[in-house]
Amino acid sequence: ENEMYSGKWDTVKEFDLDKEPPKKLSVNDDDKLYYLLYWRSFRIIRKHKNEKKEMTLEEIAKKEKDRKKKQIKAIMKESDASRKEFICNIIAGKIDAVKNEEGIREKIWRFLLKKCAYLSFNNMIGFFTEKEYYSCTEEEQTEARKKLEGLSYTNSMLLALHNAAKDTEIVDWKGCYKKEAGEDLKRCYEVLEPYGWTFANEESEKVLDGTHELYEKEAEKRLGGGRVTRRAVEFETFAYQCSYFNSKTNANNGYGCDHPMQILTQKCGEKEQGCCYCFSCPLGTEVEEDDFDGGPDAVKDWKEIEWDGLSKDDFEESSYLLVLVGDCASQDEKEALWNYDLYMHRYDKKWLDDHNIPNSLCQ
Repeated sequence: ENEMYSGKWDTVKEFDLDKEPPKKLSVNDDDKLYYLLYWRSFRIIRKHKNEKKEMTLEEIAKKEKDRKKKQIKAIMKESDASRKEFICNIIAGKIDAVKNEEGIREKIWRFLLKKCAYLSFNNMIGFFTEKEYYSCTEEEQTEARKKLEGLSYTNSMLLALHNAAKDTEIVDWKGCYKKEAGEDLKRCYEVLEPYGWTFANEESEKVLDGTHELYEKEAEKRLGGGRVTRRAVEFETFAYQCSYFNSKTNANNGYGCDHPMQILTQKCGEKEQGCCYCFSCPLGTEVEEDDFDGGPDAVKDWKEIEWDGLSKDDFEESSYLLVLVGDCASQDEKEALWNYDLYMHRYDKKWLDDHNIPNSLCQ
């Protein structure tokens, strides 16, 4: 009885005991059945079956995206291991030193500055122990320190180079290539090229330079060769697909916003509940008429807006939002725009195929 609403049981039939019960019961069910007297009702119940739920388009896309991201990270991990082995061979003298070591050190130093690298004995001995400093025994720490102190100036900097480059994330949450991180890693490998560094395979190179097919295609578009920094979206659809939208609140007629930067709130019980409005959306800017032609109230980058067919004649107040795209956008903005695009193109086979999203749509 206490588990009636726990999800463990399904009600097959129910009868009100205040009424005359039927003389015969017909139940078409192959499972073992049980009965329960529950308040003023008689119930025939069975144990709940954990049936496999059909995945939504969004769930399929996320699963495929996560698979590709894991594969990219696996390739990057292999490159990290190859780079470390290569540097170990330099330190061991198996690979000849270069003539211009001063130039090598200067490149490494600039790389370390760019990466805001943290340098210390405790941090660097992990190169030899492959463990965090606090996880090493006193004997392991002493042995690793001796190795580190015995390194030449250039070789110790090569060790710091590897530590600063390892575990670099070059794929973002959406599965797209992180260009800045990729360019940083390229500089790391440029340091090793005078020693004879080459990648083990073409796949590793493509992951590094962002051309591998595992990456999602960047959603940012170009119009007439111009740069696009914002996109116009239908606000209501955008809001419904936003992960911060809250329809289960009594505030603002069920149009709630749980984004921490939402400034408009209503008292809802004992807490303040954010309200979802186009003009106060933390993820975009409400479209104004001046945005179409650069009037006094237009956004500064109004020439770089992708309108997606929207014109000034079609424009309705509080109906459209400008959302930042590409490198200009925050992670929240990118995620919200991705969810919006997924919904808007859910029946567009070409778009789904172009973005490597599995679907069963016909041509």
